[in-house]
Amino acid sequence: MTLPASPATPPDLPPCAPGASPSERREPPPDILSRSDGWTRSLIERTGFGIFRCTSDGALVDANPALASMLGFPDTATLLSSGRMDELWTSRDDREHCLAELSSGARETSRDVQARRRDGSLVHLRLTVAAEYDSSGRLRFVEGIAENVTERERQEEVVRRGERMAALGRTLAGVAHEINNPLAAIAGFAQILLKREQGSDDRHALETILHEARRAARIVKDLLTIARREEGAERVRLDASAIVGYIVDTQRYAMETRGIRANVQLAGEPAWVLADRALLEQVVLNLVVNARQALESALERRREGDGWIPTLDVETRIAGDTIVLTVADNGPGIPARDLPRIWEPFWTTREEGEGAGLGLSVVHSIIVSHGGTIEATSAPGFMTRFTIKLPLASVAMPTGDAAGAVRADATPQASRPLDILVVDDEGVIRELLSRYLTRRGHAVVTAVNGEHALRLAEQGSFDVVISDLHMPGMDGRALIRRLRLLPSASRTRFILSTGDAMASPSRPGHDDTGDIDVVNKPYDVDALVDLVEGS
Repeated sequence: MTLPASPATPPDLPPCAPGASPSERREPPPDILSRSDGWTRSLIERTGFGIFRCTSDGALVDANPALASMLGFPDTATLLSSGRMDELWTSRDDREHCLAELSSGARETSRDVQARRRDGSLVHLRLTVAAEYDSSGRLRFVEGIAENVTERERQEEVVRRGERMAALGRTLAGVAHEINNPLAAIAGFAQILLKREQGSDDRHALETILHEARRAARIVKDLLTIARREEGAERVRLDASAIVGYIVDTQRYAMETRGIRANVQLAGEPAWVLADRALLEQVVLNLVVNARQALESALERRREGDGWIPTLDVETRIAGDTIVLTVADNGPGIPARDLPRIWEPFWTTREEGEGAGLGLSVVHSIIVSHGGTIEATSAPGFMTRFTIKLPLASVAMPTGDAAGAVRADATPQASRPLDILVVDDEGVIRELLSRYLTRRGHAVVTAVNGEHALRLAEQGSFDVVISDLHMPGMDGRALIRRLRLLPSASRTRFILSTGDAMASPSRPGHDDTGDIDVVNKPYDVDALVDLVEGS
């Protein structure tokens, strides 16, 4: 592909006479050919696709401005001066694959590749290449067109990631619920035994059991967060910049003592978002701590005096109806092969025991559940940047300080005997609650499901009903609705227990469950007793 030298207007070629043979056709005048070449060159110069020609060994001999721009060069001359195609063919396998297809007789071949820009970052290109042979049939040049598909790939990856996380979330929600039931029994019995006199060895063993059960429960809660079950959480209008500033301040001392510089640039006006405060703080804290740890690991490998200053850059800004939060560091970066996997649960590059690999999965789920997006970019050896976009909240909404107060727990009073009905399809949970509450002087009756509980309630009255939220057949919500129709339940207090910490039994859409108390599994037995014995 020898590119014409100068642009010109399209040629006005004379048509052949109808029925004329090729030998009778008139050859265009030289000036027409020149104008045609110029027009072709003009189109090549103006097109948005990259066009190039290189030798079979990769030496770049011609290109257009679009290709130079794609690869981060200021102009074609600068790109050509590099003289190589390493920027386009970051993978030798990709180039060899294309050359093999062309040598086998293919007219042209296409391949998606990762090209390297002048600043070291990567760009996704779709290359369509063809071969030019000399008179002896030997490959002389490779000519091609490059299309920048980076944005398309990004959007497709966002969709694929969302589909994967949705499918994974449904699975995790069910698994987490089932895990919390045995954890509730382990933690509950450990707490009961710790209230008795124990030898030092036995007490240490019980404390270890309780500690590990609670650690497992935190992992389960993270799994439920990944499952995007946060819709029941209370969301109020919050200033994202204030939360970002607070979180960075909590980490500033730890960073400064290691020589890490923290630059914070917050929006000049409140960056209002509709969010759950605890979840938004969790997102910012996770990203800041990850960046700090990355910089600390780089500090251990860097030599003193090389001029590198470990730096964390955090920024919030308002762009139209969107709030943009970026957390960036100039640490070791994330290898290109690992970048697509950072959102996967339990995937981590850290040593065993340094983390469960759930942090970024949780962050991703929280942001998506709040109607936002999160993206990661990285240049290995130079930087990593996380960019979060959240919708701007209406200024008419109440702020977190003005939001309605959460209903306080009932005030505990001196224990008095109560008639208690415990409803749970898990026998170990029925045994735990029955044994513990009976030891406190209460009369406890257990039921294995909702129908069983209704039959017992029709035969007598109960002061308190503790029902599991998720049960086969009739669930806890439906049971409470049925029980409240009974005259004997007019003064009964209802408590729902659940292994899904993200589920809210009283959220909108579950109209007639009314004012109920909720306790999460695994139980804190002291908090459970306060709830049961409260007035």
